[in-house]
Formats: sequence, structure tokens, C-alpha cells
Amino acid sequence: MTGERAAADTGAGRTAVQEQAPDSTLLLGVDTLMWAHAALFVADVLGCTEHPLARQHAEASGRSADEPAGVYMLWTHPIRTVRICGVVAMLQRQKTATVASVDDGTGVVPCVIWERSADGVLVKGSGAAGEPCKSADLRLGDLVTVMGRVSDFRGERQILVGSMRIESDGNVEAAEWLAALDLRTRVYRRPLAVPRAVADAAAAAHGAAAAADDAGGGASSLADAVLAHMDAQGERAVVSFRRACADPQLRAAAAAAAAAARAASAAAVDGAIAGAFRALVAAGAVFQRDAAADTYERVTHGGVLGPLLLAVFRAEARAGAAAGRGDAVPLDLAVLRLREYPELQRVPRARIVESVGLLVAAGDLFEANEGRFGVVS
Repeated sequence: MTGERAAADTGAGRTAVQEQAPDSTLLLGVDTLMWAHAALFVADVLGCTEHPLARQHAEASGRSADEPAGVYMLWTHPIRTVRICGVVAMLQRQKTATVASVDDGTGVVPCVIWERSADGVLVKGSGAAGEPCKSADLRLGDLVTVMGRVSDFRGERQILVGSMRIESDGNVEAAEWLAALDLRTRVYRRPLAVPRAVADAAAAAHGAAAAADDAGGGASSLADAVLAHMDAQGERAVVSFRRACADPQLRAAAAAAAAAARAASAAAVDGAIAGAFRALVAAGAVFQRDAAADTYERVTHGGVLGPLLLAVFRAEARAGAAAGRGDAVPLDLAVLRLREYPELQRVPRARIVESVGLLVAAGDLFEANEGRFGVVS
């Protein structure tokens, strides 16, 4: 049964280079796919990767590294629950659970029905009508539609069944395939467009997007003055906050900002400059090089961003080749790995995309296929 069906486009690759919402745990719930049962092929379910931000949040909450975080990445979307349709290819009946391995022609995934909560889970018959049945009624070869939560157990992907329908109409399978293909084109492959107000709220809460107006009126022009001061020192220059406060031009811009906020004292001027630095760090334009010395460096392609991004692509290409996945690296994976560096956690995705383009133009990377990049050896 796996021949012709497996020829369909079921690769779980990532999208092309394009702007998308900031990566933040606050924004995970904004995507409606987080709360819906995504109609997928089994290959898509098997190809989803655990969402790194959800993993970080789970570990920060005290959960063990072996315990699944429960949120996975479907292209650029977070998902928890899915819907699949296929044939029962294997049955394992145990005291506590029945495991039905479902094959839709693109792959096989174990679907776990816990006996303690099996009442009302299984229904027999297609359409709105259906008769409740028990796991004992499940047979090899049955066509089933499964809705449940994606999970991992001992390194193996599985679905914890919330509902399973034993279909009596064979046309249901074709209808589910068409639905999955349609949603892939219209929804899954497109990045989430987050309303600006929501993105700004996330930035204010997490300090991971646009600079906050920490210094009151004139903060934007003061931030520009700080950047100009740093640029004047050179691309990889490390700037001391103390010396920045002593710069006449920067101090004049800070005095104007403080005056706009009706507080032009020396302490207010220093506070305005400090606020501009905080805003630039929050925007990902600047990072703190040394907390003890209170020094800062601007994030530039020729400085820290380009070399670290290229190092990420090289490391992931080697890992992919060793694991048999190929050496083309999805852009989304590179973005997530890059943000594991503390100094680059807040760099906007658009800046990273721009840096990837510069690496391609310089001949360090090449676009292997849609949204995946290879390293020029």
C-alpha cells in the first residue's frame, strides 16, 4: 500500500527565507495551530522537531531533560495535536494500553490508547453518525482517523490518542489527503503574521524585539546617537559605558532627551544614556561584551554575527550528514541554533536573514533548495 502514496510531496522541510514573528514563548500561543488538530501526513508527524523554546521553558520549570516538552515545530508553526488517517498495520494489546501502528503510505506511527481512559475514545462508522466501540473491536487493516497529542517515548515518536474513528467509507482517506495537501499550501508553509500590537506586547514583556522607550521622549534619536558613537570606534570595537557617558556629542543628545522628559540633571543624562543602551540590547542591535567592565559591542555581519552564523551552518551541516539527513541546513534551524549564543538571542530574524544573504553573496553558503542552505567547502 506504500508505493504510489509515498510519491506524494510529504517532506517536512522548512520554508524559504522570509520574515516571520519573533521567536518567543509568549508568541507560541498566538498561532492558532497550537490549539488545533493539524491535519497531517504521518511523515510530517515523524519529521516534526521538538520546539527548542518549549524545551527551554520546560527545563526552566524544573522538568527533566527526558520528559517531552509537548510542543513541536511544523515548518515555522508550533503544534501539539494532530489528525491523521491511515490503515492499522500492527496491533499490540497490553493490560494498560492498546498500541495501533497506523500507516498512511508516507510512514508508520504508533498510536497509543490508554485503557483507563478508553471509554468514548473509539467510534465506528463514518460521518456524523457513529457507534461507540472498544479497543477490542479494532482489527488489522481497519481504516482509521486518529486525533491526538504528539509525544516521544524512549526516542520514538507516537500519538497519544484522544479520539479514533474506524471508518466505514474508504473515500475518507482520499478526503484527508486532500485536506492535508491544501492546508500545507495555504497554512503550514506560510509563516505566522503576528499583529503588530501583539508583537510589541511580546517585545515589552521579553525585551526581544523593537527597542523599548526606556528613556522617555527622544529615546529613538538618542539610541541612534549611541550607535553612531559605536560605529565611530570601528566595527569590532568594544565600547565602555563609562567612556560613552563622557563623550560630548553623546552627552548632548542625552541632555536633549532628558530635557524632553523634564529632567536635565547630570544623573538624568546618565540615566538617559543607560536607557538607550538597554533599549539597543533589547532590540538585538548591541550586546554586553563584559558585565564586570560594563562594555558593549554592536552586532554586525562583519563582527560577531556573520562568523558565528557561518559556524552554525558548518556544525549543522556536519551533524546532518552524519545522521543521514543530508548536509543542507534549514534556515529556521540555523536561526534557532544561532540564538543559543547569549549575545545573539535578541537579534531580529530580519538581520539574520540579511546576514545569510551576505554569506551567499560572499560564496560561503549556497541555497540548496527551498529554505535550505549548504556550506561551500
